[in-house]
Amino acid sequence: MHKISYFLIFFLFTSAISAQKYYVHAGLNAFAPIPTVIDPDAKGVISPYFYTGISTKYTFFPHFSAQIGLNYNRKSAGYEAPLPQAETTVLVTLFGGQQQLINASYRGDIKGRMNLHCLDIPILLSSNIGRWNFQLGTYYSRPIAGQDTGTVHIIIGNPGVEFSRDTSIFNNFGDIRKNTFGLMAGINYEFPMGIVIEARIMRSFQALYTQRFMQNNASSNQALYMTGLQFGVAYRFLQTKD
Repeated sequence: MHKISYFLIFFLFTSAISAQKYYVHAGLNAFAPIPTVIDPDAKGVISPYFYTGISTKYTFFPHFSAQIGLNYNRKSAGYEAPLPQAETTVLVTLFGGQQQLINASYRGDIKGRMNLHCLDIPILLSSNIGRWNFQLGTYYSRPIAGQDTGTVHIIIGNPGVEFSRDTSIFNNFGDIRKNTFGLMAGINYEFPMGIVIEARIMRSFQALYTQRFMQNNASSNQALYMTGLQFGVAYRFLQTKD
């Protein structure tokens, strides 16, 4: 996958040399793993953040062009869900020091937050109708830093008789897939002075977590696909020719 990263960077560099238009982008995004609700009692909170980037555009025909860019996206969401109540056995000490296994139930909850700092390389084909521009293509995404951390809180005991409480901390960032491709579609409107209003939707092709992580947690995990919206502005700061 590193070869793919190097190829895309080289492609971005060579495209910038031959580009006719250059843009800087900034705006708000909102990303979430889809499906957002796996359990009916689960809750999720999407946290919008700024995105920024640059892109180059080359026009092949009067109404047809290609665009490649490099964006920084912060993809963030919080989540919490109850753990289903289940049965277990507990070793207890009775009067006189005698130990015995008894049946008991356990319940709990999980709370976490995901913050991913990603570099995205969109590659788009676009069609112009007047000042409207319709885009469709793919993108490559790689998280360069971030977190996917939280706590699991478990209570063991029958109603009215609590035997123990336990809280453990998890960090799943190392299990997030590091190289993903996805589908991107967008629409923008370009004003004569070079200001552009843009909106895009993104959806990854690969699941958020690695296949190994999914296999090791098959009983409690469902494939999630990072999906997001972007709303922002861009500015055409250089044009070598029309």
